[in-house]
Amino acid sequence: MGKNGTGDPWSGLVVGKHVVVSSFVKSGRELPCKITKVSSQGCQLQSLRSTTRFSFQKEEQIRVKFTTEEGILYCWDGKVDKISGPGNQPATISIRNEGVTVDKRTFARLNASIPFSFKIFDAAETKIVSDQLVKSNTRNISAGGLSFMSDLPLTVGDQLQLSIHESPAQSVNFMGWVTRCEAAKEESKNLVAVEFFQPEEKEQRQLRTFLAKLSG
Repeated sequence: MGKNGTGDPWSGLVVGKHVVVSSFVKSGRELPCKITKVSSQGCQLQSLRSTTRFSFQKEEQIRVKFTTEEGILYCWDGKVDKISGPGNQPATISIRNEGVTVDKRTFARLNASIPFSFKIFDAAETKIVSDQLVKSNTRNISAGGLSFMSDLPLTVGDQLQLSIHESPAQSVNFMGWVTRCEAAKEESKNLVAVEFFQPEEKEQRQLRTFLAKLSG
């Protein structure tokens, strides 16, 4: 894992990019967002879902992160400067460019068909939200996320509860969100890319060990 300060810490963030905002104060508090503005003073994000209560506070220390298609995770640390968008509208958050550091990690991506199942926890198409398990197989997978084919109407920002089946008797569980959903050329389905929310260390270590065995 590389970690370094930069002269322009926002250089990797561009308008329209989808990211996850997570809290340093409370683990598990994460929100899928889209970048709407970038300047030398900081950046502005908009949540991808309407929300009745924005879960971050002014001056709270947060992390903005996204994973590239090559499996590289980028993280930017900063503080909340301003929050707007009360009620049931998508919230907007402004982040100050003070003491920002960039954290870059590489997750090796493995092209493999691994069985997994998922539940749709939150979705723009609310009718597909269900406790019903959907079974599928990965197209590729890393410690940071996976991709698969699906005919479900998933969209960027939808949240999934995933169970990756290492064996019939053992699984590792993650929360994740859809970062890309596009029509596949060779099939009449969509290629869906999912990034894991900040997982527990035990779960990520378990998945890394499992993937290392497969690739070895």
